[in-house]
Amino acid sequence: MILQKLKFHHLQPKTLISIFLILVLLLSLSAYSEYISRRRSVTQMMSVLSQGLSEIIRKAAVNAILSYDAVETEFASRQIEALHFLDPTDFSTKALRRFANRYGFDRVQIIESNGGSISSNQSSALSFPPPIALKLLGSNLSEIILGWQFDSTLTTNLFGVAVNSGNGFVAVGYSRARHLLDLRKETGLGSLINSITQDSGVIYIAIQDSLGILAATEAVDSLSSFPADPFMQTVIQEKSFRWRIDNFHDEKIFEGVLPFNVQEFSYGAIRIGLNYRPIQNIETAAFRQVFIRIGILFIIGFILAVYSISLQNIYLLESEKKQITDEVYRLQADLRQREKLSAMGELAAGVAHEIRNPLNAISMTIQRLAKEFPPTNGDMEQVQLIQSVRKEIARIGEIINQFLAFARPAPLQKSRQNATELITKVVNIYQATCDSRRIRLIWQQVSPIKSFLDSDKITQCLINLLENAISATPDGGRIEIILKKSQGKIIISIRDTGSGISPENISKIFNLYFTTKPNGTGFGLAQAYQIISEHGGSIGVKSKENLGSQFTITIPNQ
Repeated sequence: MILQKLKFHHLQPKTLISIFLILVLLLSLSAYSEYISRRRSVTQMMSVLSQGLSEIIRKAAVNAILSYDAVETEFASRQIEALHFLDPTDFSTKALRRFANRYGFDRVQIIESNGGSISSNQSSALSFPPPIALKLLGSNLSEIILGWQFDSTLTTNLFGVAVNSGNGFVAVGYSRARHLLDLRKETGLGSLINSITQDSGVIYIAIQDSLGILAATEAVDSLSSFPADPFMQTVIQEKSFRWRIDNFHDEKIFEGVLPFNVQEFSYGAIRIGLNYRPIQNIETAAFRQVFIRIGILFIIGFILAVYSISLQNIYLLESEKKQITDEVYRLQADLRQREKLSAMGELAAGVAHEIRNPLNAISMTIQRLAKEFPPTNGDMEQVQLIQSVRKEIARIGEIINQFLAFARPAPLQKSRQNATELITKVVNIYQATCDSRRIRLIWQQVSPIKSFLDSDKITQCLINLLENAISATPDGGRIEIILKKSQGKIIISIRDTGSGISPENISKIFNLYFTTKPNGTGFGLAQAYQIISEHGGSIGVKSKENLGSQFTITIPNQ
C-alpha cells in the first residue's frame, strides 16, 4: 500500500527571529512600564514626605519666630519702663551705675541733642550714638527699641532701648539679655532643621531668601541662588510646593521646595534634599528585570529552535518515504509513526510545561499594554476602563499613604489647647449633616478645659469617632458628646443610638483594616486608637446591638 508523502508545517528561522524580537519588545515595554509606575509611586511618596517635612518646619519655625518676638517685645517693654524711672536731675556716673545695677542694665548712657554723650555708667561711652535713638529728640516719640548692637568696649552683643527724657536728652539702656540669646539659640531655625536631619534619608535642609541662605544644616555650603535658578523663581512666583531631581555635591538628590512666609512677610523658601537611593534602587531593579526577562526569552528561543529543528527533521524523514509495498512495511511504518507521535507528544508536553508560565506572563503584558494605549475614535468603553484603573491605582496609593502615616506617625506637636473649643469646632463641621438626617447632635458646652494636646491629631481622632457614630445612627437618632475633667484627666464620651457592635467584633474594631461597613476602610478607629495612645491615654468602647455604642477617650491633663 502506497501512502502519499506527508508534509509537516515547520517554523522557518526568520519566523523564529521575528517571534523572538516581538517578545523582546513586549517584555522590554513591560519592564519599562513597570519601572515608570514604580518610579512614579516612589517620587510621589518622596514628594509627600518632603512636603510634609517642609510644612512641619514652616509651622514650627513660624511658632518659634513669633514666640521669640513676643518674649523680646516683653523684655523691651520692661527695659523701657525701667528707663522711665531714671532721675532726670541726676545723670552722674555714680547715679547711673546704681540705676544700672538695680534694673540689670550693662550700659546706661545719656545723649544730648547734638549726639554727644554727657554721662554713662561705663568709663567709656559708645563709639557713636545710635542714629535711630536721636530721632526721639524733637519728635512725638517717647520711646524706641534699638534691638541688638555690638559693643566694642564690652566685646559683646547688647540689646538696647531708648526713651525721651523730655528735657532735651535721650536715655539709652543696653543689656546682655542672655536669656534672649539662649532662647534664640533654642528656638532658632538652625537648631530646628539640624534636629530633623538626624533621619538618614534627609541630605540637607535649608531656608533661603533672595539674598542667600538664612539657615541650613551643616552639609550645606552653597545652593543655587534665586536669580540664577529658574526653578526657584517659579516656586516663589507660584507660591506652591514643587520638587525636582537635582545634584548636590556631585550626587543626585530629590529636592522639594516650599515657599516660607510669616504673617504675609516672605522669608524665602524651605529646601529639603532627600536621598536619591530609593529611586536609584527602582532603576537598578528595572534593569535587572529587563536582563532577567531577556534571559528567559533566550531560553524560550532555544526551546523553539530545538522544536523547529525537530519538526524539520521529521519532515525530511517522512518526505524520503516513497512507498510501502507490503504489510510488513505498513506495520513498520505504523509502528514508527506511533513512536514518533509518542516522542512528539512527550516533547510537546515538555515544551508546554516550559513555556506555560512565560505565555501567561505575555498574556498579562498584552492586557496591560492594551490598557495603556490611548483611546481612539471616541471609544467610551475604553475611556471608562482607563478611568476605572486610574481610580483603583489612586485608591491603592491612598491606602499605602495611610499605612505609612500609621506605621510612622509624625511626632506629636503638643501645646496647651482648649479641649472645649476643639470639640465645638468638630461639632460645627457635622451639625448640618446631622440636621439633614434629623439626628440630634447634643453637645453641652462646659467651661474651658485646657490640656497639652496635639490639636490637629486630636481633631482628627474626634472626626473619625463622630463620622463612625453618624454612619451607625439611623435617621431620627441621637448622638451625645460629653467632656469632663476628673482626677487629673480629661474624659471625652461620644454616645450614639445606632446599630451597635456585635460581641464577636467588639474586640476587633481597633484592628487595622477591620471594618463591617460595605465601603469602609477599617482605618479610622485604628488611627484614633493610635493618636490617643501617643498622648498616653486610652480609648474604650461599650456597645449593645440595636441599642448603640459609647466610645470613651481618657487623656492625662498634663
